[in-house]
Amino acid sequence: MRFGEKLQALRKARGWSQEELARQINVSRQALSKWESGAAVPDTENVVALSRLFGVTTDYLLLEEGTAVQSAPVIPVGNRKWPGIRVAWLFVFLIGAAGLIALRIWASVTGPYSNGYSHLTGLSALNARYNLSWLTLLVQAMFFIGGIATIFYHRLRRLWHEDILMNDKK
Repeated sequence: MRFGEKLQALRKARGWSQEELARQINVSRQALSKWESGAAVPDTENVVALSRLFGVTTDYLLLEEGTAVQSAPVIPVGNRKWPGIRVAWLFVFLIGAAGLIALRIWASVTGPYSNGYSHLTGLSALNARYNLSWLTLLVQAMFFIGGIATIFYHRLRRLWHEDILMNDKK
């Protein structure tokens, strides 16, 4: 299959007209028509835009079958699933958030606390009355560590793998 045939097949599989596809990648319908007919070839930026839009590799679009080993279409970025460990960190974050909300509600219901020389309100009063400082600290740690690990998962993973590689070289 040639580039134009592949492009036309991908477009029709999505149920798009030439005009709709051209609008999505900011080219004219005439340019798209020339690409599909084989009268012209898109520039590099448009090939990359098409590969991202359809979730296929640029090799798939540009190389004819039999020219090189065909690679499987790539999963579009929007459809990738979160890794299991990142979901676990998200779960820790959500439990921490729910715990903080629950502690705040409990603190607002119990009211102020006075121990003779200080008058406490909110979480301070709850912690002093029921000796729950450990629970408050645990829930706060889960909230902050889970949130940071969820948000910066890819950066932390890359740093961890680089650290392992550096230690292996020593």
